[in-house]
Amino acid sequence: MSERKKVSPEALVGKYLTFVLGDGEYAIGILEVQQIIQMQPITRIPQAPGFIRGVINRRGKVIPILSIHNKFNMPSLDETNKTCIVIVEIPDKDGHLVFGIIIDEVKDVMQIDVEMLTQSLPEVENSSTAKHVVGAVRVGDKVRFILDLNEILDFEEVSLLKKVF
Repeated sequence: MSERKKVSPEALVGKYLTFVLGDGEYAIGILEVQQIIQMQPITRIPQAPGFIRGVINRRGKVIPILSIHNKFNMPSLDETNKTCIVIVEIPDKDGHLVFGIIIDEVKDVMQIDVEMLTQSLPEVENSSTAKHVVGAVRVGDKVRFILDLNEILDFEEVSLLKKVF
């Protein structure tokens, strides 16, 4: 089973961008989101790992675009007019790392409070997403999983992105 990072419920309080990825709903901290852009042509990088879809040029900066579907071993869906790229910035020991993630659909921005959080996370055997999920919140009959973007890339992957970009 993948190792899951322990995060206190109080640390998860805040505003989140919620989105659809495959048949699940997820949330990331709104402070990590730089912008949401429409899907656009992505330049492929020869011999890049499968989860790196390629790069885009955004205002003169080359930004790597990641396929979270591939990273989480989820089947990729056909792109629709709701498919978009979320440009995020996460802290790093050398400053910050900016990259884009492809999502299937933006849901909304929501405030998450302690009482909204589920008491326990489901145990997922051999799930590649398990270590990235730090919390869950029930919204109606759905559960939205809170992702820790700092855990999506391992040390070697961060090093690769920095070296190439």
